[in-house]
Amino acid sequence: MTISHDSDPRVSARPANDGALEDGVWMGRALALVRLVGEDVEGAVLVRDHRFLGETASRERPERGVLRGRAGADATLYLTRAPRDVTRLAAIRESGVRRVVVCEAPSSLIAREATRSGLALEVLDELSSLCA
Repeated sequence: MTISHDSDPRVSARPANDGALEDGVWMGRALALVRLVGEDVEGAVLVRDHRFLGETASRERPERGVLRGRAGADATLYLTRAPRDVTRLAAIRESGVRRVVVCEAPSSLIAREATRSGLALEVLDELSSLCA
């Protein structure tokens, strides 16, 4: 999976004040996060504050487009921050992703839902500087 906003006309057409630059900064940080973990970027889905960052990311329904048809049982979902709502975990579960890497401890509600969903949550402290 090539993670690049350069070829996406939707990104260049977005107003500068709606977070496009911020997304670019976070995309670089997320890629650095993946490299730090030592895993291949292929198949990884990168998330920031419930927004999936990828070439087909949608602000309205981020779980569609990126997760559907992209992830599999061997893929890892990298989060730059722990998710705060359970509905996103349902989308993650349906995508086939089974491993979720976060850089801060998830809430007890999220931890319970992840366990119920069969998702492995891993908190990697060394990622905290990238996720601050």
